[in-house]
Amino acid sequence: MNLKDAIVGTREMLKYRDQKILQLNIGLPDACILVSQLQLAITHPENPAAETSRSHCEAIIGQIERLSKDLADFLRLGFDPKHDVKTT
Repeated sequence: MNLKDAIVGTREMLKYRDQKILQLNIGLPDACILVSQLQLAITHPENPAAETSRSHCEAIIGQIERLSKDLADFLRLGFDPKHDVKTT
């Protein structure tokens, strides 16, 4: 894919941004993993979808909070860079 294709694809995707086309029914562990991966995407310096990723994280965490406020609070720590684990 080249930059032109990416721009065209992004424009096409944005035309339908308010239409809900997918509902995920996943278990709690998978939801936590999804949140953590989206949080990593948010921190990437060149991620144009960071705002969308954060919105999805917040929605998932909101659902998790119905089961466990403690787990939801723990997942929200992933938004705070001071809790990042150094890998190098």
